[in-house]
Amino acid sequence: MLDITQLRKDVTTVATGLQKRGIAFDIERFEGLEAQRKKLQVETETLQARRNALAKEIGQLRRQGKDATQQMEESKAIPAQLAKLEQQLSELQQTLREWLSGLPNLPHSASRKGKTKKVMWKYDAGYRVKVMRKATQQH
Repeated sequence: MLDITQLRKDVTTVATGLQKRGIAFDIERFEGLEAQRKKLQVETETLQARRNALAKEIGQLRRQGKDATQQMEESKAIPAQLAKLEQQLSELQQTLREWLSGLPNLPHSASRKGKTKKVMWKYDAGYRVKVMRKATQQH
């Protein structure tokens, strides 16, 4: 499976590496899913911050003996919104994970593109002998 942090840092290098393996990587799809993930994550974090701020504000108002019903009503709506956003984020991350898990690892930077000679070793009278095979397609 591909490293998601490497993909986020440099998607073109990953796409080029996969191209060496004969796999076309859909950069636009990845960037679209990643943009949606970022948007949902920011919305979730913003809502969590608002919930925390309201809890603090409600505590301060109660200590001062003031009415906090408006803040309490607003804070009651947050858990449902937060659960919905977290569910959407979880589904999106699962979709991304499933897609990326079907892709192979990147080839090593020293590997060549295309056909390579495969080396096999055989043992003849206790000695290891190198046997060259026909050129095969790289996996």
